[in-house]
Amino acid sequence: MKNPKIFLYKKIKDERGYFSEIYNNKILKKKFVQENLVFNKKKNTFRGLHYQEKPHAQGKLITVIRGSIIDYICKVRKNINYYTLRKYKLTEHDSKWLWVPPNYAHGYLTCEDNTIILYKVTNAYNPNYEKKINIFREKIYPPINIKKMNIIISHKDS
Repeated sequence: MKNPKIFLYKKIKDERGYFSEIYNNKILKKKFVQENLVFNKKKNTFRGLHYQEKPHAQGKLITVIRGSIIDYICKVRKNINYYTLRKYKLTEHDSKWLWVPPNYAHGYLTCEDNTIILYKVTNAYNPNYEKKINIFREKIYPPINIKKMNIIISHKDS
């Protein structure tokens, strides 16, 4: 699948809580090689925008276990002078997975304290092929409307 896509999974609820089948390879036929869990202590934590170049490009399947995020993705193309951004809201309550194809940069902003993200990737992390798009220096449209002083961001991402 070459384009981003939202998948919904069902929650079967009863008095004990709920059960969900959150991934089925009959729906999204991808081979995942790694699964990552990210805990974000504070609201307004920004991670990204990251991607890996070929031959180590990663497809990502992302969901929120606790809290909520605004997820940002953009297609990475050579010889362009701006990036077109897509934005998705994901929450623990909406039962959504976001498919981010290889050759898309990905990042997110947490909307709540104690947010937990779960994602699967189609290729292992390789630091030699990792690339970043700096949200404060690169030309991004529409711009991410966050101020450097208002967010928690790693030195590597800023």
